[in-house]
Amino acid sequence: MKTAVVVFALAMLAASLRAELALTGIMITAERPMFVLSSAKEKTSGWITIGQGFDGFTIVAFDPESELLAVEKDGKRQELRLRPAKVGEAKIDEAKPEDPKARLRTLKGLELAYELAKNGDQEMAGWLKRYQDAMLSQQNDTYAIKFIKKRIDEVAAKNVAKLLAEK
Repeated sequence: MKTAVVVFALAMLAASLRAELALTGIMITAERPMFVLSSAKEKTSGWITIGQGFDGFTIVAFDPESELLAVEKDGKRQELRLRPAKVGEAKIDEAKPEDPKARLRTLKGLELAYELAKNGDQEMAGWLKRYQDAMLSQQNDTYAIKFIKKRIDEVAAKNVAKLLAEK
């Protein structure tokens, strides 16, 4: 009976650790792999790499073949897999034409910036290039990264408002 209680307690502990942190993005560059982690507290890390930390966890290793990311917190090691995308079935009313700007109304932050750049916004593409360069820089200048990210948010908000105002 005691063994069953111990196994149950360990299973609950493992489940709570897994729910605390999720791997939500992987980007492999020529220089190094980068990752996005999300916590149960609804916080997201932004792109970080091995040796960097987020929400008390430190990234310690990555196996590209199995796509397993190893993190540690308080001396306890945990392996994470990329969280599967949640895709639902969309119901389209065929009587109404799809609003091409509808997606832009739902996006924020970097997702909005990437969508604008994908749709030809050269100013946004330039800021995203600066952001990528700063993230991949060996100097890891967090001030520059924060500044560029703030500027991306401002430019994206301005440009999407202008785009949505157009008929």
